[in-house]
Amino acid sequence: MLNTKEEWQLRQQLYGGHRMDPWMGAFNRANGEPNEIKPLPPPYDRLATLKPQQEHAARFIIKSVRENPGNVTIYAGGPLTNIALAIVLAPDIVPLVHDIVIMGTGFHVFTNSFNMFFDPESARKVLRAAWPKCTIVTVDIAEEIHESDEIAPGRK
Repeated sequence: MLNTKEEWQLRQQLYGGHRMDPWMGAFNRANGEPNEIKPLPPPYDRLATLKPQQEHAARFIIKSVRENPGNVTIYAGGPLTNIALAIVLAPDIVPLVHDIVIMGTGFHVFTNSFNMFFDPESARKVLRAAWPKCTIVTVDIAEEIHESDEIAPGRK
């Protein structure tokens, strides 16, 4: 929420980096423009069923949770900025979320998880919210176990 490209680069200089150094998320000009949507390679190209939305992600989260109270599980596989913004805009959604699943920390691979340190203010906001259920998946597990066609339900 408060991160800048300069702060990101300073953190890398002060605290060192890891394998994610070349990836700077929204600060990396090589990722294309905001409206540029690159197709995912198979098999992941068939998982998305929603079209790109015109509204901000935080507003989409708020609307989805309010329209489906108790039935929404939020998966956060990246920095928590949009979820924190949704909490700031509509704190009433927190108890309406069934579960929030967050990838971010590590026991064996590394502990300076990009998803947390890229936007620490947002991580603090999200991790301190009174969710009915909060599941944190370590990065080492997420990187070691990948869902394949053999174990994915309904896929052949």
